[in-house]
Amino acid sequence: MRGNNPLPRISEIEREILRALCRCAEASATPERQLRELENYRWHQPEHGVVYESLKGVARRNREPLREKLPAEATRMGFPDVDWASYFEAPDSPAADLPELLRELKAAVRER
Repeated sequence: MRGNNPLPRISEIEREILRALCRCAEASATPERQLRELENYRWHQPEHGVVYESLKGVARRNREPLREKLPAEATRMGFPDVDWASYFEAPDSPAADLPELLRELKAAVRER
């Protein structure tokens, strides 16, 4: 894969991970372990970093509807224009694939 640019695939995996995290958190099953596993990850898309930081912030607070809390959290961080619908829409892969997506992301970043 040396000749191919892995960044588009990395961005795609990042988005799928964030979608899975949003779905888990929306189901009141905040994936604390996965959030911690991504603590030192350098997001390739700035919006993905905003979504991740918003999820972390919301996970620490009381449970209100996630779809309402995340936009408010991102706005407090100075990013009011995140397209939240794209993180909650039906994904190609189920939330149960989150550990596999994390392994795939790590492998793609190593190949880079």
